[in-house]
Amino acid sequence: MIIATIEIIYRPGIPKHFTISQRNILKLCNIDNYSLFIASRFFESIEDYINLELSHPKWKGNLLRFYYNPISLTNEFERELFPNVQTLHLYDDKDPL
Repeated sequence: MIIATIEIIYRPGIPKHFTISQRNILKLCNIDNYSLFIASRFFESIEDYINLELSHPKWKGNLLRFYYNPISLTNEFERELFPNVQTLHLYDDKDPL
């Protein structure tokens, strides 16, 4: 699993009594959808995309932005996650058409 690292400026409005993970979530909420889309192009597994979709309501629908498959889609379930694919990239000889 790849973790996308994006430089985030500390915002003084975040309460200091929040835990580190709560602060990180609040900081990540400031990332716009386009920047997140650009970062998610470099994920390597379908689990990374699913975790991103489930992590915050703001980022639901990120998979709808892809007009190509950024990873190998090996079964029907994975193809259904990218419904707007217009260009199918084959990453391996065993990828189904």
